[in-house]
Amino acid sequence: MECPRCLVRLEEISIEELPLNECPSCRGVWFDFTEFERLLGMGRGGLEVLGGSRLDPEKSAPEQGKLYCPRCEGHLVKVRGTLDPEVTLLGCLSCYGRWVDGNEILRLKRTTLLTKLGRVLRKVW
Repeated sequence: MECPRCLVRLEEISIEELPLNECPSCRGVWFDFTEFERLLGMGRGGLEVLGGSRLDPEKSAPEQGKLYCPRCEGHLVKVRGTLDPEVTLLGCLSCYGRWVDGNEILRLKRTTLLTKLGRVLRKVW
């Protein structure tokens, strides 16, 4: 499989027996259907292994034309993350897999319980 952004061959990695595919260039990760939820179910430890420290979580991936699924070549569309609505994922309309850019993984890592609580309190007040 190739990175939908860089067109570089994805490397196979494993986190607690969960097989994933990571781009060695942009550090984005491909999640087959349900793998993203399984990773989040592992707690923060699963996320800590992903993403490079050289990335800047304040920057978004550059806008490109249509991006295609590395698994089935279906069209990838932007979707908001459920863990953090400020995190943008790319979802495949055909196989339901998800691409998460390296910078978005760093944003997910920064999401803490305190951050979530602050957002809830702002909405309430």
